[in-house]
Amino acid sequence: MDTAAIESLLLENPFLQRHRDKLALLRSGAYCHHKTFGYGQIISYDASSGKLIVDFAGKPSHAIDLLFALKHLEVIPSEHLIARYRKNPEEIEKLFRNDPLAVIEIILECMPSHRATQLEIVEIVSVIWDKKIVRAWWLKARKSVELSTKIAVPEVKTGYYTLRDQPLAQLDEVIDGVLMSKQSAQKIAYAERLLKDGAGHGRTEDLQLVAEEMQRISASPAAPVLDRLLACWVCEDLSSLTPAMASPPAEMLKEPLGEVGVVLKVADMLPANRVGRFLNTLAGLYPEKFDSLVGQLICNGSQRTIGSVINSRMASGHEDELCQTFAQWLRDNSIKINLLEWIFRNHANAKYRDILGDGILAAHLRMALILIDQEAIRRQANRKIALAELIATDRDMVEQAIREESPEVARDLVHMVMLSQGFDLLTKRSIVAWFVQIFPDLQGILVNGDSGTTGGKHVDDFGKVLYVSQRSLDAVRQEYETLVNEKIPANKRAVEIAREMGDLRENSEYKMARQDQSVLMARKTQIERDLARVQVINFENVTLDTVSIGTVVTLGNDTGKLQKFVILGAWDSDPQHSIVAYQTPIGAALLGKKIGDVVQLNGQEKQKVIAIERWTEHV
Repeated sequence: MDTAAIESLLLENPFLQRHRDKLALLRSGAYCHHKTFGYGQIISYDASSGKLIVDFAGKPSHAIDLLFALKHLEVIPSEHLIARYRKNPEEIEKLFRNDPLAVIEIILECMPSHRATQLEIVEIVSVIWDKKIVRAWWLKARKSVELSTKIAVPEVKTGYYTLRDQPLAQLDEVIDGVLMSKQSAQKIAYAERLLKDGAGHGRTEDLQLVAEEMQRISASPAAPVLDRLLACWVCEDLSSLTPAMASPPAEMLKEPLGEVGVVLKVADMLPANRVGRFLNTLAGLYPEKFDSLVGQLICNGSQRTIGSVINSRMASGHEDELCQTFAQWLRDNSIKINLLEWIFRNHANAKYRDILGDGILAAHLRMALILIDQEAIRRQANRKIALAELIATDRDMVEQAIREESPEVARDLVHMVMLSQGFDLLTKRSIVAWFVQIFPDLQGILVNGDSGTTGGKHVDDFGKVLYVSQRSLDAVRQEYETLVNEKIPANKRAVEIAREMGDLRENSEYKMARQDQSVLMARKTQIERDLARVQVINFENVTLDTVSIGTVVTLGNDTGKLQKFVILGAWDSDPQHSIVAYQTPIGAALLGKKIGDVVQLNGQEKQKVIAIERWTEHV
């Protein structure tokens, strides 16, 4: 409102005289906040109706009664984050991505007493950005705030972040952080910052207090093992900074790091650049089993841990040892899926050529197919297997692995692909097509599903009849109905809504909706193809002369250990109850066997068929 409008209004309504200052703030272009409508911008004042015209998100040109506005509308300063974003979105967008601390400083500067809770900060930022993005952003922002000297951090989650009038001296703030923080991880972060900044020279007494705090954490059984390890390292570094300062013996970590599972967990939580130091610590604590621990880390660690350990061992001159170990694991069929995935991801990297050889071989591919199938049996059907995704999307790698092999080896690998539960039907056909490009004689597998024989037993036609139970068929039909009538229409609406949000190149909602659309449509297509070739089988009519669909097979070895498998339809797998589909490697290996026959499943020890029973719901 301009001065003339205010004077005219007060002349007609003297009782508004006490609101003169608030009326002056309600000028055109001012930014405001309403508890219900959120943030907006005042466009104009309509004197004839006595209403303010305000643009709110989702409510453009919304008319608000002036008396209502005086009571419920809060004018925000031009330096408020929302106001600055509306004036210059590129500037605030850049700060949001690159300098979260600056964003929080802008927010606190405009808050009463220059303070706000985490919830208040997140609510303001969420006006501009999606809450999912803000959650990830806040984790990064909080770390920046904790290391800042400009903002006081609350001791509890519901406390206030406060903008200080004067930043603390850097060293004092860091030492206070070590001594006053409640969480051991925060204390260690401040102590590491002290070392990183190279501060503290000449402050021996303060450094001694920090060292004592780190010694307490490293010796505390109640502290997390990772914190104890990091605190011990800080003490070692402080002792090198000030030689007179004692460092706690690393032996105190021997017991907490005594289990392989703990070693793996700690390694997976460490930054990649610290894994080498972790290996040195393990070598000092467990010289007699160090090689075994390294093997466990390489076989069972995360992708990042595997890469970090291998890089560290290569840097210390152990390339030949790694090369021999990998080859031995492959020969023994003892290589694990995590490591095999790492090998597939890095086979073309020249850095690892000396330890991996020329690339992926048929032996790697065979082991990968075995591990993928085992993983598929253990997992839920809707969970993707990263190693399977790698194979399904890297044609050059697959062709490289089989190009120099014999047709017999290629046909055997094709059988494994066709019987695997880790790939859907379309993916299987794509992979087999790659084989056909090199071995044209395998064309019949794609044309009519003629898969030949495996181990002397006929394998069910690939791509033809799919034997299922009535119960599983009903479940898949219900899934199809839900897809067609609910999920796909809902996704279509989500795509349309996301498209309206603006620039598709930066529209994460649109990208996610389109990704969901691809998954839903692929699943719809797969179900349609499968339903076109299903045949319901009645488990009650099976014969017990040989293992067939609908039987329970009991296997035993020389030690008397028994193992049972239920062979059912294509959609009946339930690994928790040892139920496997008939097309899986386990199911295919058992079909047609008689009592007394010897089988060997996925490289396990040989077992004998002890009994064949008819399956019922209660077996």
